[in-house]
Amino acid sequence: MNELSQVPSLDYALCRYGASKLVFRGPKKGTTRPYMAFIGGTEFYGKFVRRPIPALVEEQLGIPCLNLGCTNAGVDVFSKDPTIIDLANGAQVAVVQITGAQNLTNRFYKVHPRRNDRFVAPSELLRAVFPEVDFTTVHFTRHALQELARVSPTRFRVVIDELKSAWLSRMIELLNKISVPTVLFWMGVKPLDEEQPDTTRNPLFVDRTMIDRLSSKVDKIIECVVSEDVKDEASSSVHYTKHEETAARHMFGAFAHKEGADVLVDGLREYVPERSVKTRLKGA
Repeated sequence: MNELSQVPSLDYALCRYGASKLVFRGPKKGTTRPYMAFIGGTEFYGKFVRRPIPALVEEQLGIPCLNLGCTNAGVDVFSKDPTIIDLANGAQVAVVQITGAQNLTNRFYKVHPRRNDRFVAPSELLRAVFPEVDFTTVHFTRHALQELARVSPTRFRVVIDELKSAWLSRMIELLNKISVPTVLFWMGVKPLDEEQPDTTRNPLFVDRTMIDRLSSKVDKIIECVVSEDVKDEASSSVHYTKHEETAARHMFGAFAHKEGADVLVDGLREYVPERSVKTRLKGA
């Protein structure tokens, strides 16, 4: 596998929209003419890549694409932000990335309201189910889940079931707030139908049955399974500084973003206004 590219940190052109407390990847887009809204997590944000999925879709379709992706975001961060909902409802289409079920507050633990991968505190219920676990050393959700799985795979199933239930409920809540055409986007390294109950899968704990439950709430469900050759090449197409190396090794690279964008373009083309198509063709 190729070595990662150590370069100065990328300029993410950070920006804000409206009254939202969230910081998004820029450049900031105007909303006075037709646009598409991309709501999602790390893959839409494009950590360590120069041109993330929304930017690549914009280049191909010729319509502004608002990148509302947030690193390690869970469903709640979007559903509870009125600005994101307003931006979604002003778009030609809202593309909602399917994120993992681990980064949201549930009956077993609480997460940070904006940095959803941060484990804030266990509930009394979780302490009762796992009395032997010392949560004072746990700071991230995935670390917490890995520890619970190690201590008792049997009891851990109860936690997984709760996370799945909470995720489905929050996704329905989010989708009910979006009134424009909506596309769900799933991206991973393994087929969605392949059972993977371990804590290394992304999106974590989300399976076909859960997504099928959402089908009546959306116009399309688009899936992208990153190909084997792209997975092998990905490490050579991310950019990071020395202290970011560990995180960078777990991110999709530029080749994967290109695959994701290509799949989305085919499904989103019908939502591009005729005027935008004519303008793009004229400039070609």
